[in-house]
Amino acid sequence: STYYPRRAGGAAPTITLTPRHFGFSMIFQADLAFIGDGQIERLMMKIRRQQRMGSFVRDELTDQTIALSRAEYDEHLSAYKFFENRRGGLSVVRPLDFIQSHNAFVIEHATGEDLSKLVKADSPIATAAIERCGHWWRLFHYELHRAQERAWSVDVIDGMMSARLQRLRTIGAPAETLEVLRQEISAATRRVPPASVPVSLVHGDCKLRH
Repeated sequence: STYYPRRAGGAAPTITLTPRHFGFSMIFQADLAFIGDGQIERLMMKIRRQQRMGSFVRDELTDQTIALSRAEYDEHLSAYKFFENRRGGLSVVRPLDFIQSHNAFVIEHATGEDLSKLVKADSPIATAAIERCGHWWRLFHYELHRAQERAWSVDVIDGMMSARLQRLRTIGAPAETLEVLRQEISAATRRVPPASVPVSLVHGDCKLRH
């Protein structure tokens, strides 16, 4: 009833949990089967892990990992409120809860067609669907957030690469191999012509199925 007030007072649903591993996250699909009307409500719960295939027990997570989970939920909530009253059908699935004790957040399952399947099947609506995705991204990055032009900087890339290579050194990666990798990437970044790029919010990947 907390997530679905209209069902308050009814019988408790039968819940089926389906876990899935996604890199640094553990995701549970929860199917809530309500006896009264035979309908199923579907929720998604995400728990961020400390490392790939690592523990997701809250007491074993760093403050940074816990803060990332909270920030992701807060960003989702902000986007939901931004799109909630807009016309044209563009929206964000409803965020339902952030469970502090387990560092987990809960959202409704996104219904609809998988865009990757539409493209693969050469669906007649695929082009229009991709255009709508582009419109959504523009609203997200230029109205909800304010993209700022940032000059391409080799120094920034060098700093990021140094930090990542240092992490590999701590787990015993060969120093000679890492140095070759550093030199190759450094040379590649210096071949890119200077340009300004719009920077907004860094987020996850943009696979068509997402």
